Amino acid sequence: MSITLDSNLAEELVKFKLKSIQNTINTILEKWHESNTDDFIQKARMGELPNAELDAITIRQLTVDLDRLKQVLKVLKQVTAEFISLFCLMKGFNYPKNTLSYAHASIAWGNCAVL
Repeated sequence: MSITLDSNLAEELVKFKLKSIQNTINTILEKWHESNTDDFIQKARMGELPNAELDAITIRQLTVDLDRLKQVLKVLKQVTAEFISLFCLMKGFNYPKNTLSYAHASIAWGNCAVL
């Protein structure tokens, strides 16, 4: 069994999850009247914010998830651009790989589709 996932859909899902995690982090910080995750975690660790330990653990995990998803998004964009570049080269559309950005790849994809 295999599942196919459109790269645009995958990107939208990752961005949605990133936004959701960031909103959760912001909600927790607002609850404790803090503006910075590192400061909040430090204050919770030192006991300056009584009963904040669970929220600090949550923020720490969400921060790890946020970093991981940012990396996934970066790799997704890179792989998509490389795939489009390869496809274009196979179709005879010569696009210099060293100048290929994600935005250029999308434009190139449109140009390849008409070849």
